Amino acid sequence: MAAVTALAALRDRGFATRDAGPLERASAAGSPALAADMDELEALARRGARLAGLETVVLRAERAPVPDAAGTSTDDVLVDVVTRSSAHRLVADDGSVLAVVAEGQDVPARLRLVRQEDGWAVQEVLSPS
Repeated sequence: MAAVTALAALRDRGFATRDAGPLERASAAGSPALAADMDELEALARRGARLAGLETVVLRAERAPVPDAAGTSTDDVLVDVVTRSSAHRLVADDGSVLAVVAEGQDVPARLRLVRQEDGWAVQEVLSPS
């Protein structure tokens, strides 16, 4: 699903620039997903740091089967994903490298996406099924 890749790129940009704007476009307003990202962004701001070179690679994204009682609609979908974070650096505002982060492991998750006026946004990140 191309939307998942685009949303991951927005998140990466937000953490690379320490700008809430891309995170607010990637996640639905008031959502648990946005709250978690804003917490991470605030932690970076407290350290005076950003994530340089981060790329979240979407290895798999498939619409998940929805139980009859789930109450989802065409504006609310579940997507099973597997992602991996590239190697990247934690960089201070003065340009010094605070940490080098190795490439991550494959991370499975289930995303609840909601349709908004300008496309899809993450509502919630759930445990994989």
